[in-house]
Amino acid sequence: MDSLLKVSDLRVSFPSRTGWVEVVSNLSFQIQPSEIVGLVGESGSGKSMTGLSLMRLIAPPGRAQGSILWKGSEEILTMPPRRLRSLRGAEIAMIFQDPFTSLNPLMTVGAQIAENVQLHQNLKGKAAWNQAVEMLERVHLPSPETLAKRYPHQLSGGQRQRVMIAMAFVCQPALLIADEPTTALDVTLQVQILALLKELRDQFKTAILLISHDFGVIGAVCQRVMVMYAGRLVETGSARDTLSAPLHPYTQALLESLPTPGAIPQPIPGQPPEPSRRPDGCAFHPRCRFAFDRCSQNTPALLQLGGEQQAACFLREREQKHL
Repeated sequence: MDSLLKVSDLRVSFPSRTGWVEVVSNLSFQIQPSEIVGLVGESGSGKSMTGLSLMRLIAPPGRAQGSILWKGSEEILTMPPRRLRSLRGAEIAMIFQDPFTSLNPLMTVGAQIAENVQLHQNLKGKAAWNQAVEMLERVHLPSPETLAKRYPHQLSGGQRQRVMIAMAFVCQPALLIADEPTTALDVTLQVQILALLKELRDQFKTAILLISHDFGVIGAVCQRVMVMYAGRLVETGSARDTLSAPLHPYTQALLESLPTPGAIPQPIPGQPPEPSRRPDGCAFHPRCRFAFDRCSQNTPALLQLGGEQQAACFLREREQKHL
């Protein structure tokens, strides 16, 4: 069976005074139908740029190169504009961290959802409105008929995020890209939103790419995890294996920085590098307690390390050679 989405050698770059600077480098991965995949890393790692590139939303003069293959046959990076417009919102949808800036303040939330229905499902007037109200009910908003007539500023942060989720799912997309959808919410609302995403995935069989800096969020719902640092994938694997037995020192450090009962979080020393100032070799080596000479000289490739797990780390390569 073909992957729903296949990304090969994706590179996202922007011009600078000294030339083009890559913020995403040589990124390759696949997403299967109905699966929930997590993309995790610190701010500036390239996660959001990856999500935007999947819908070809990199703003000029930025550029995305490589291949993003949709359902085994359509290349998104060269897709004609008319087909791209029909893809966005209908087959691939996206929700963001701050719904207030994503919603139109001059339109009721019901009208905004209905507009998406009219655009992609060929329903008009009352039929589109009714579908919008039904979707607000599906995301567990109280009195959906009344709430549909309200404007974004009349809703709470949690309600606005549910409206964004309703707008994303109303056309039953095959893939949802969720970029930090819970960061602006308190812990209780985070749990509710994650449960809602999983519930709607089960109803509509929608695959989800969940982008987050928080391993707690990723571990709550994801089946598979991709860890990103300085524009590159450094580890991939099942969520269970990656959380219980991480293989890359960066993944280990991210997990150690999480607050856990009875343990003091251990911050990662230093800061992620600016894209224009990435060090030679493994970009994580200046912050890595296991780094040795080779780490500062060469860039490690993802290495298959048993099962689904892969890690781009010379330490693991050396250990494997000594088995």
